[in-house]
Amino acid sequence: MITYQEYEKAVYDWLLAKNNLDSSFTFSTRLNGMKGSELDYFIGTEKSGYFGLTFWSIPIGFPGSAADLIDVFFEQKENGFKFFFEFGQTMSPTDEQNRSALNLIRKIKENVSEIGKLTYETTEDLKMFKYILGSPKPRYNNLDDLFIDLEQILNILFPIVEQGIIAESEKNQTFIAHRITPTQFNEIQEKLKTRFSRYEYINEFELNSEVNFETFIQRFKKEDFEIFIAFLSEIMLKFDLNENDERLVFNIHSKRGHLNFTVGQRNCFTLSNNEKRGKFGFLSKEKLFENSVQFEGNHPRPWFSHINELILDKFQKENIFEGIEIELNRSAKSGFRKFNKKEFEEFVLNNQRIPIREDSKKMIDIPLNQILYGPPGTGKTYYTVDKSVSIISQREYIKGNHEANKIIYDKHYKKKNILFTTFHQSMSYEDFIEGIKPKLNDNSDNETSEIKYEISSGIFKTACARAAYNAYKETQIEQIEDIELSDEEIVRQFDSGLYEKAVKTYGKESTPVVLIIDEINRGNVSAIFGELITLIEEDKRIGQKNEIQLTLPYSKNKFSVPPNLYIIGTMNTADRSVEALDTALRRRFSFEEMLPKPYLLKDKGENGTGKVGEIYLEELLIDINDRIEALIDRDHTIGHAFFIDVNSLDSLKNVFANKVIPLLQEYFYGDYAKMEMVIGPDFFNSQKRKKKVTFAIQNEDIEIPTGNYELMNILEPTFNFLSAINRLLNRKIIEVEVN
Repeated sequence: MITYQEYEKAVYDWLLAKNNLDSSFTFSTRLNGMKGSELDYFIGTEKSGYFGLTFWSIPIGFPGSAADLIDVFFEQKENGFKFFFEFGQTMSPTDEQNRSALNLIRKIKENVSEIGKLTYETTEDLKMFKYILGSPKPRYNNLDDLFIDLEQILNILFPIVEQGIIAESEKNQTFIAHRITPTQFNEIQEKLKTRFSRYEYINEFELNSEVNFETFIQRFKKEDFEIFIAFLSEIMLKFDLNENDERLVFNIHSKRGHLNFTVGQRNCFTLSNNEKRGKFGFLSKEKLFENSVQFEGNHPRPWFSHINELILDKFQKENIFEGIEIELNRSAKSGFRKFNKKEFEEFVLNNQRIPIREDSKKMIDIPLNQILYGPPGTGKTYYTVDKSVSIISQREYIKGNHEANKIIYDKHYKKKNILFTTFHQSMSYEDFIEGIKPKLNDNSDNETSEIKYEISSGIFKTACARAAYNAYKETQIEQIEDIELSDEEIVRQFDSGLYEKAVKTYGKESTPVVLIIDEINRGNVSAIFGELITLIEEDKRIGQKNEIQLTLPYSKNKFSVPPNLYIIGTMNTADRSVEALDTALRRRFSFEEMLPKPYLLKDKGENGTGKVGEIYLEELLIDINDRIEALIDRDHTIGHAFFIDVNSLDSLKNVFANKVIPLLQEYFYGDYAKMEMVIGPDFFNSQKRKKKVTFAIQNEDIEIPTGNYELMNILEPTFNFLSAINRLLNRKIIEVEVN
């Protein structure tokens, strides 16, 4: 069920939309903002559950009057919504205007009763003449149905009232009665906007709230509230803020359900349960996210953002502090100080907490070691971008938005939080872990330059060192100078044991490092990982219950793997030239199968139609893969990536010529008969197939193929590619003229 405010806003929006289509469709709104109704659109109260308005300007006046002659009221109860029209006037009018108003609603009563049921009507012996036209349904569960019925009644009621006004005006030419004019309506709307602008702070502040602070905070999740207070305490410590600081406002808003910390005239930090908008809201000097909104008013104009998880990197955190510092320096006293909630202020300042660590994450559902495997063209390497971002920065990760994730990926790749390598047949332990490598002495005299040999670290050891460095850097009480250390220096410090204590204590919560190994099964994995294959297991890493350290064979240094190193491998299941993964590797990795996704082609092709000409790309890929799976297996199917950029018949022809057909030749080992079963006969030279060969001798022990196959050059202008594809799809051949 929506709130009273949301119901009122929905009615207002519906009425305003009608006015935008027809300027003569006018209505009234609340003119003055009394205490508690400063941001209400219409006359009424949340406590009563009613609000009302009128469409007519018919002045009436009598002792105790508080309504218009004709009103429509909207009601909200626990069991739904309803509306009703109320017609009412005193039975003792004191002047001609009031007598005509009474005559009007008396005369139209019969016609009004024909619209629907009158749910209430008075007798002539009472002080008030009054009747009510109810809504067609006793209750509505959704507003769309309510608005449909309301519009139908208004279309009938407007002419009835108009005819009644005309008839009464003929008797009393001084009778003032008409629909609210566009000019009046515009004046009403301007007053509404002015009032909303004046009382806009009511959205964020609540004066003299009687709600108990400790009771109020029970509405929040314990984890969210603790994070909010911890970060707020960190702000207090950083700027040495104390009680009774006139620049600060600690406020709770019981109706809107949020905690709010303000400096000067601007909100700086908020907590709510509004997951749709974002539970945590904060001010920053610069724009931090796509949904960040810039403050209006005088410069400097900071930004305000909402997120559901308060996970901040170093830059973002410092940017928030810079924004708050500007507000502190430009403010002597907050104009909202009267809204300060003393219990909230004392709770924060008297209960200092340990500040939250930057980028603290829960990685429970993300395996440390995983392999994406599947046929070629299924987006395995492509998907490592999204995987990496979801691991390193869950807050910045946007599911289904690869372009946005690629921007974040590039940022972390530059910081060397992401490293990438590709395994191949020549890859060795010395390349991956460490080994002795030749190095030419840097001597200006080339003739006297000598080669020396030194121990060099491979990409895996470098990745481990950088993961450990992140834990060390992010847990120092005094900030480490932001100087970019070389890989060699970080590895040297890692070998010296400088990072060990930080990794044991905070490794899991530190910024991860992701090592991507493309084509992981193209190398001899057992030889490349060597004895370190044991160390990548989760419980064998630094600080874990079964931590293991090994001595490296070349440097003789102690070595173990940090818990914030993640490994993502990719594996092409159709590649016959690769080494088989041994059992030791398989049991240490989680495997995620990536199969072709033909449905991704639905919005590709020509102009996003999913087809080129009359050829549907999704259908084409499904047919080809069904046949391959029947003849070989699903590991040798074709990925959707082959067709993702196809936007014309010519580009489809190029994909077949340069990718699909060569791949099928490899799959079927030159068995063109099976290949013909997949793509059809039109891709082969039928004349060549009929050619007979005479052998020098006959040998009954040798089985001679019944026919020869020769692939057509489908890029030749004379090749009827469209006909060949139609044959592939088992369609009736459409003869087309080829120029």
